[in-house]
Amino acid sequence: MLNKEYLLNDYNSLVLSIHKCILRKDFEKALQLIDLAAKLAYQYNFLPTFTDPQLEDYINTITKLNHEEVVISGLENKIIFYDYFGYDNRGLTQQYLRALMQLEKEIVYILEVPNQYYSSTDIFNELQAYPKSKIYTLTETSNLGKIKEVIEILKYEKPSKAFLHLAPWDVVACTAFNVTKGIQRFQINLTDHAFWLGSNITDINLEFRSFGYNLSIQGRGMDNSKLKILPYYPIVNQHPFKGLPAQTKGKKIIFSGGSIYKILGEELLFLQSIKELLSIDPDLVFVFAGSGSTDTIIKFIEKNSLENRFFLIGDRKDISSVLQNVDYYLTTFPFTGALMSQIAAATATPIFFFSKPDYQCNDLRDLYFKIPKLESFEIVDDLIKGFKAAYKNKAYLNNYGLALQESMITPNEFAEGLNQIIEGKNPYSYLQQSLVVKTHQKLFYNYLIESENSYNPQYKNIVLNYLSTAHERKTFLPSFYKREQAKNWEIDKIRFLKNWIRLIFPARHKLM
Repeated sequence: MLNKEYLLNDYNSLVLSIHKCILRKDFEKALQLIDLAAKLAYQYNFLPTFTDPQLEDYINTITKLNHEEVVISGLENKIIFYDYFGYDNRGLTQQYLRALMQLEKEIVYILEVPNQYYSSTDIFNELQAYPKSKIYTLTETSNLGKIKEVIEILKYEKPSKAFLHLAPWDVVACTAFNVTKGIQRFQINLTDHAFWLGSNITDINLEFRSFGYNLSIQGRGMDNSKLKILPYYPIVNQHPFKGLPAQTKGKKIIFSGGSIYKILGEELLFLQSIKELLSIDPDLVFVFAGSGSTDTIIKFIEKNSLENRFFLIGDRKDISSVLQNVDYYLTTFPFTGALMSQIAAATATPIFFFSKPDYQCNDLRDLYFKIPKLESFEIVDDLIKGFKAAYKNKAYLNNYGLALQESMITPNEFAEGLNQIIEGKNPYSYLQQSLVVKTHQKLFYNYLIESENSYNPQYKNIVLNYLSTAHERKTFLPSFYKREQAKNWEIDKIRFLKNWIRLIFPARHKLM
């Protein structure tokens, strides 16, 4: 069972190994371990600061030992958009690129990690159709190689500004944009609820709501002069509708979606709420779209005999079309997906918001700032009562769906807001509210640990993805290695001893 003691031991073990690697001038391994440490801090939310000055200091040290400072006199209208992901209809890539195009900026797009699972086709098509754009896809495989590649692009292109759309563990960007001076760096705060690297390369932090604004001050220790709020809108794609399960025909469809980990916590309260909702009317069915491990959900469906009423449809590129063919949208819990709910709003699908009040990171009101009231519930009983009172009221639901559709920032307003931020203004400062968000870290950590230990174990796979051999784990993450060996001993003592003999006496083993 993973716990905070194990997490902190492993994290501190990694920090020590990073220091040793830097002393040995093994900078590639140091960057790899910084990447791993940041990913664990993001994945399990165990650091109350939501950042780590020590890791960023190590990045600064690696930067100074490997590169001379590069001062760039940038071209005023040229902007770098640096994208770790490049996912169509995910994150905020397309919103910002479209705004920059509307502002007639010269765009240099850099994609760090081409992905095999999520497509970048729409992003590339939009950029290629815009005459003032250029696309770079990094080709180097090592961190050091990618860093050098990015620096060379920045020196050649000479941008005046850079918009950074990063993963929380992006050591390449944190190093490359640390080397180069003279570029104004705008950090797009995608994961405002969690740990991320990058405060060392942030001149302006682009928040999308008050929660992230307050957490950046109270948790990350950022000065509020660096923070600007800019709500976003969803990208509604036009992929052809691929249909829904045949059993949903003629039924009233409650829909939800997102990464499956977002609903695995709080003793499966989200799934329990679906069961309660379906009990209201035999003509109600539930459909969930998203990626991740489905084992826990399938067991729940089978245990409660919901095979003909609860359907998993996987990850869907035609998600906008799906939402146009359902009747109601329910936000995920314990972690509410913002973009998915916005796509529901864009298709005028009536949304029922559900979250316990302590989960401040689920407060999405700033994204729907033009509507006076949301159908929002804090306990399951109230959700059931509220849904029961509204689900047959077509006139109310139609009006509510249309109000949601009109409640978000428009693409034109987003572009104008971005332009004002570039000019040094803060156009949506009126959305800033003072909130105390210090309880968020512990609450969110507890949810993630419950999910890890009870439903969706990821920790071991994350570590093994970075440190694939036992020798690497023993060398760089000895705290994890010791627990791993103790577990192996507990599972199969004879096999453990045989493996130990092979390691200690390799030559003798070959002769036997």
